[in-house]
Amino acid sequence: MASHQKMVRHQTLYLSIAIALLAGFLLGVGYSSYRLPAINEQQSQQTNQLAAVIEQLQTATQSNPQDGQAWVQLGHAYFDDNQFNNAIKSYQEALKILPGQVDVMTDMGIMYRRNGQPQKAIETFDAVIAMDSNHQQARFNKGVVLLSDMHNKEAALETWKELLAINPLAATPSGEMLSDLVDRMEKEGQ
Repeated sequence: MASHQKMVRHQTLYLSIAIALLAGFLLGVGYSSYRLPAINEQQSQQTNQLAAVIEQLQTATQSNPQDGQAWVQLGHAYFDDNQFNNAIKSYQEALKILPGQVDVMTDMGIMYRRNGQPQKAIETFDAVIAMDSNHQQARFNKGVVLLSDMHNKEAALETWKELLAINPLAATPSGEMLSDLVDRMEKEGQ
């Protein structure tokens, strides 16, 4: 009799687990089908808002082509919309009117990288560093391009070490300390 009760308990346990898993799956599917349309709708609204901003800024730059800030904002809008060529062209127009804007140049360097022009990105970051030797974002991004696009680990490490000399607490966008990243990369190379 005790053996039969254990068997019943095991069967009950397995059945309970199966029911719980099925219920969890069904609840997950229901929740996902409820949440996904809201997320897609929000993304669609953001895309429409960005398109409207781009249209407004295009109008502003056409009506006043000497408005450097409008060109910068248009470049930023294209940047956010991943329109690399348009962002680069807008930043170039802005820099004709507002030369020496190192943050704008840095954003343009990022767009060169995303546009598959790593050498132009490096040249742009170098120009920023020549104007402002303490520009941390340009140094960090130069290291990224050297490592990821040019496959030059040594040059990337050298660039990041220069950044660490300026700011020992520099961090990556993910929050990792740059010094930890450099240490790890050096250990991997040994």
